[in-house]
Amino acid sequence: MDANLEQVERRGGDAAFVADGKAKADTLEELDIRQEALKAELKTATKSVQAAQKDAIAWRSEAAAIVRLAFRDAKERWVEFGL
Repeated sequence: MDANLEQVERRGGDAAFVADGKAKADTLEELDIRQEALKAELKTATKSVQAAQKDAIAWRSEAAAIVRLAFRDAKERWVEFGL
C-alpha cells in the first residue's frame, strides 16, 4: 500500500491506516510463530506423557505378576493389591 499511497489516500487510507495494517500483520506473524512453538512443545510433552504411561503400564503388569506369584495359593488376597 505504501507504493500506491496516493491512490489509497483518495479512498480514505492514509499513512496511519497503512501503518496500522502493518502493525496488525506483524502481530499476526508473532502470534503464528508462538503458536507453532506451542504446537512443537505440545508434541514433545505428549510424547513424554505417552512414554511415562507405557512405563507405568509395564510396571503395573510386572507388579501384578509378582503379586500373583507371591500369593498363588491365596487369590482372595489379590484384592489387597487391586487385582
